[in-house]
Amino acid sequence: MTRRRWALLALAVAGVGWILGGEWVSIHHGVPENHFIDALSGLAFLAGGIIALDRRPGNAIGPLMIAYVFVSYLGNWGNLEVPVLPLLGVGVGQWAAPPILAQIALSYPTGRLRTTFDRVVIGLIWAGAAVLNVVILLVFGLRSSGCTACAWEPAPFPRPARAGGPRLRRARQLPGGDPGGGGNPCPSRDPLRHLNRPADGDPAATPGAAAPDS
Repeated sequence: MTRRRWALLALAVAGVGWILGGEWVSIHHGVPENHFIDALSGLAFLAGGIIALDRRPGNAIGPLMIAYVFVSYLGNWGNLEVPVLPLLGVGVGQWAAPPILAQIALSYPTGRLRTTFDRVVIGLIWAGAAVLNVVILLVFGLRSSGCTACAWEPAPFPRPARAGGPRLRRARQLPGGDPGGGGNPCPSRDPLRHLNRPADGDPAATPGAAAPDS
């Protein structure tokens, strides 16, 4: 084999390790999803990206598919309580992967955005993702919600998250509620959840409560 194909083989091995390792982290932290199907989707993108890199080395589709694999699985690895890693999981892992998919869809099969409309659409999608990542960087910090075992995050304006709410895909769930033993459930890892938080006195703010009939 050529040196280039050896490099592609090494990239494939690293990608498989990244995917399976991420799934192991999710399983170990009790994330409720079909891990087999989740791994298959990542492996499919990895295989397609490696083949595209091998057969069409000048085409951007291959690098985009590989980038999608490594970016999207940041959400799995974000379940580890390592400083900044959860932030990357809910930020880059959640909001950078969709623009990559959109660019793959609009640039297939040449790997180039052929029209001004395509370039404007992709530019707006990437700009929106960038804004969301900046917001998450500024406000995401689970320690402000009383999660004493959560990793440190560099948020200058941390906002408390609602406890018990639905978590983002591939977000960690801690068995038995608060890992610090305080009795409070681990807060949601959705960093934007406070933006649509019901006002005090709203029946929707109480789990299981229903609005009275008019």
